[in-house]
Amino acid sequence: MRRVGVVLVLALAAGTGCAIRPDVVPGAAAPLTATDSTGPASTDSPTPSGSPLPPVPNDFRTLTMTGFGVTVTLPVPRDWAATPSKPDGLTRTDVDLQTPEVLLRIDLSARGPGSAADGAVRNEQDTTLADYRRLAITPVDGVGEDAADWTFTFVRNGTRQVVDRQIVDGDGGIAVYYSAPIELYKRYLPVWNQAVQGLTITIR
Repeated sequence: MRRVGVVLVLALAAGTGCAIRPDVVPGAAAPLTATDSTGPASTDSPTPSGSPLPPVPNDFRTLTMTGFGVTVTLPVPRDWAATPSKPDGLTRTDVDLQTPEVLLRIDLSARGPGSAADGAVRNEQDTTLADYRRLAITPVDGVGEDAADWTFTFVRNGTRQVVDRQIVDGDGGIAVYYSAPIELYKRYLPVWNQAVQGLTITIR
């Protein structure tokens, strides 16, 4: 079993805190991975409806997924809804907080050609997300055979920010994707940090 060490190399800016405005990139949005370790916001911050926000999770369970020659395990929030599916060419589990809509998604796929960053660029070229804006595609050392963090924003019921860690190892490709409304991105980012820090990959 290979323990996947995580090197947090990319600090994503939430909201309007970016010093440099990213250019609009035509085509599909890339998977993102962020490494901002900012702590959670106050638990009494209101939702758009005026209700308190759900707390940042501190109780996790182990999720195991197998496909395309790899088995992965990682911690996910115990109280968030987990939905497995098999879209074309993927084995997927969505783990989400439904109100507000915050998503942790794990995808397994066949390994594509080139590096993990090359795979992010291919995904980006195919994206149809509205108002997609790339923030960065950044190589990450010490994770699988090769890894990259792909970060971006897009618009759906407001602006959302994404971080997607793309990993290639053995015959498989692994993506650990986190998406949240931009104003809540930092608040729930510890969920993604916990997932990537606890990720292990076994080559079958």
